[in-house]
Amino acid sequence: MAVDHCPNVSESAVGAVTSFVVYGRDEDGRLAALELEYYSGMAEAEIGRVVKEAVARWPLMAVTVVHRGGRIKGSSQKRENKAR
Repeated sequence: MAVDHCPNVSESAVGAVTSFVVYGRDEDGRLAALELEYYSGMAEAEIGRVVKEAVARWPLMAVTVVHRGGRIKGSSQKRENKAR
């Protein structure tokens, strides 16, 4: 899933970029993978609500949200949110 708000902003106008990245742990080799499940309709609605609230509260130039699910191997990237 990806959500963009104002995606055509030049980098020279950006004052900051914020990212949230979570990585899967392998628990010292004891965990091969996690299976992340979510109800896409509910997740997309909630992420959209949070984006709308952020846009209303702050002068954001762009917002990009990437939400990942499924099989996540240990030490691999799970989820990333970026706001510019």
